[in-house]
Amino acid sequence: MNRSPRTTVCSMIAAFLGSAALLPAAHADIIIDDGPSGIPTNPALTGTWLYRTEAEHGGTYNDTGLRFAVNTNGNDTATYTANIPAAGLWSVEIYMTNTLNASGVPVSVGHAGGTQNLTINQAVVGATDGWMSLGVYQLNAGSNTYAITSGSANTTTDAVRWAQAGTDAVTSFVVDTNNAGVNGFYSESGSGWITSTNRGVLYNTKDRLSNGADAVATVTSPLAAAFYEIGLTWGGADGRATNALVRITDAFGATHDMRINQELNPTDSTAFGTSWLDLGSFAFDTSSTVQLIMDESAGGSFIALDGVRFTYASAIPEPASLALMGLGSLLMLSRARRA
Repeated sequence: MNRSPRTTVCSMIAAFLGSAALLPAAHADIIIDDGPSGIPTNPALTGTWLYRTEAEHGGTYNDTGLRFAVNTNGNDTATYTANIPAAGLWSVEIYMTNTLNASGVPVSVGHAGGTQNLTINQAVVGATDGWMSLGVYQLNAGSNTYAITSGSANTTTDAVRWAQAGTDAVTSFVVDTNNAGVNGFYSESGSGWITSTNRGVLYNTKDRLSNGADAVATVTSPLAAAFYEIGLTWGGADGRATNALVRITDAFGATHDMRINQELNPTDSTAFGTSWLDLGSFAFDTSSTVQLIMDESAGGSFIALDGVRFTYASAIPEPASLALMGLGSLLMLSRARRA
């Protein structure tokens, strides 16, 4: 992979700002479980939920069972409320070990800016010891909620965890191009897009590819503003682009272009049951994007994308002027070295 000078500068900025940031005081994880049997007060249940045991569903959090929604019409809702001890960045995660559920289940995460609505795939097991991350959010101190609504098929709910980011937490969030896990943050433009299922070791078995001259795949995220390690995965194969363009637009509005060989499978790291190409650490917020772009220099018939992984790295320090000062200083240093 060929990284541009801007990418190198971005890594320098991340290191500078990461070392300058003050980590928040550590707080213990907050875990709210639905079990054991009986009618819980937290989560608050509406509609009809049945209690199921650990043996019936292949493992549940703390072996206390889970809840199973009887209806599939959106009338069953479970709302969890956590008392967050301090404002800051928190990862919201759900416990999932059963793969016999619906692939399109609506959930919502309450945060300082309002409510983030997501769609999750309950037919996959949580990637980290059963836990699936729904993202990192800026939360206010006090009551914060997570809610799940029955989908078009089997819907279950078990434990929910709020884990403070920026201490020793390692939290990852994956946007899958084929709606696995959390979706709604992937879009395509241009022509020629198809689904492939037979190339390489893929995240949730599928990737998207295109041979259109105007093809662009774009990934955004609902994550709180912070530095994230960005990873890409796809299935390598003959005929894939050997010089595909990846463009990252960061939270500062700067673009970072790099070229990747998609005939080869990514090998930098392994997570979520597949291998990833690690692109580096970038400041990201809801305006930031990761794009895979077909252009005349791509060097192959198809560009391909299976998933983009965001792994929390560090907070963007306050005040914001510190970030801007660091950005400007390092850009000037880079220009001076190239002169």
